[in-house]
Amino acid sequence: VRFISNNYNDPGLMREEVIARESGISLSYLRSLFVRETGMPPRDFISKTRLAAATNLLTETNLKIIEISEKCGFESLPGFNRRFRKVYGITPGEYRKTYGHAENPRRTGSGQNP
Repeated sequence: VRFISNNYNDPGLMREEVIARESGISLSYLRSLFVRETGMPPRDFISKTRLAAATNLLTETNLKIIEISEKCGFESLPGFNRRFRKVYGITPGEYRKTYGHAENPRRTGSGQNP
């Protein structure tokens, strides 16, 4: 879990085989341990971690959605958009409009005068 939390944005490291090797356990044990401890397979946990990071960036920054997708380890913008919509029921842009905080000083270009 710690390895994923620290490296979720690196698609090369977020392969189950790599995670198992880095953890010093077999792939089958990694899978069974993950389901037992988190209630989900490693791939789902990786996706959940990436999406949680994306929702934070959507609401707390003014980064472009493609930049957020890349920073969170998604390999393509369409893939990010599909996964986001599947989980949250809305697009990343709609999520930002609904849950973003325009008054947040970390968001530049929020429509407020400097």
